Amino acid sequence: MQSHFHLLVTVFPSVGLIFALGLYVAALLANNQFFIRVGLFVFGCLGVLTLPSYISGEGAMPSLAGRHLLQRYQVHEHYQWSLAAIAALAVAGLIAWIALWRGRHAPKIPGAALLTVLCLECGTLIVTAAAAWIGWNINHREFDLPTPAMGTPVTWAHIHVILNHFPTVGFVFALFFFIIGLARNNPGMKRASLVTFVICGILGAPTYVTGAGAMFALTAPPVAGISKALINAHRDCLAWARPALQPGSSCGAIAIWRDSRRPRSPWSWCSPSLRSRS
Repeated sequence: MQSHFHLLVTVFPSVGLIFALGLYVAALLANNQFFIRVGLFVFGCLGVLTLPSYISGEGAMPSLAGRHLLQRYQVHEHYQWSLAAIAALAVAGLIAWIALWRGRHAPKIPGAALLTVLCLECGTLIVTAAAAWIGWNINHREFDLPTPAMGTPVTWAHIHVILNHFPTVGFVFALFFFIIGLARNNPGMKRASLVTFVICGILGAPTYVTGAGAMFALTAPPVAGISKALINAHRDCLAWARPALQPGSSCGAIAIWRDSRRPRSPWSWCSPSLRSRS
């Protein structure tokens, strides 16, 4: 149970950081100060998530140590990289919140602070990706199974485990930014959120395809310890989730297309201060 909870908690700091970083870059390019502040706040929240990630990881260590076919050096390597990722996330999140706090009364947060946060989060993403990759290999030992002579390659399972987190976690981040953008009537946040919705919808297709390939790779022929019934239940849950994801993505694409056809000034993508100067 601890290892399952650890996997669930660590998805948001690792995969969520990619979407948070992408939205933050979009805010910097648009010079949207409110959007930037929300991005800094989200970075700080990701740093706070390092606490349950560390606690659940420590609780999962005893069960991992006694698992069959699991090498001790793999657990140790994942532990070391995870400590580095947790430290990087915590430091970057703390600096993001400090920049947000120091600029709370200023019209603009200094560019040096924003670039510092950007560089720290980019470095954190690299370390977090390394820790997540080792962790996925530890928790999915079925990846090491040999491919049968007439079977489906197990590579599909590798790709599916990586891809399936992006539509789900990305949808959560897109929905969060979209709701705040609607509440504050911030066009930049709304457009960036709609683009993220579309990306999540597009990623849903390869996620489904690789999931089908992973199912055949792990169940045809049957593998001991892998339940085809559970895989089918997972597939059925996805069948309920796709009707909610795809229409939302399609509506987002239509909204972006209609917005692109609306006449506007050349400075419409900028912040209100720059538009007023023009």
